[in-house]
Amino acid sequence: MALIGTDKLINKRGTTWRQLSDAEKAKAESDPIEILLQYPAIIKRPLLEGHSVCEVGFNENLYSDLINGDSHE
Repeated sequence: MALIGTDKLINKRGTTWRQLSDAEKAKAESDPIEILLQYPAIIKRPLLEGHSVCEVGFNENLYSDLINGDSHE
């Protein structure tokens, strides 16, 4: 999570997030590991990690650039 950050990792647009109680949402903000383990569907996908790249969510242009060897650092 240090490479991505909780804000990018948690899918706050999905139904799982919307169904969480206010207390669970607050817990996700302060200590996200427990909520991510309890509700893995809350993790934004796809998650791409490797060769010093860590990206969350699908971005066609970014993926195309990565496949073609273009850097986004």
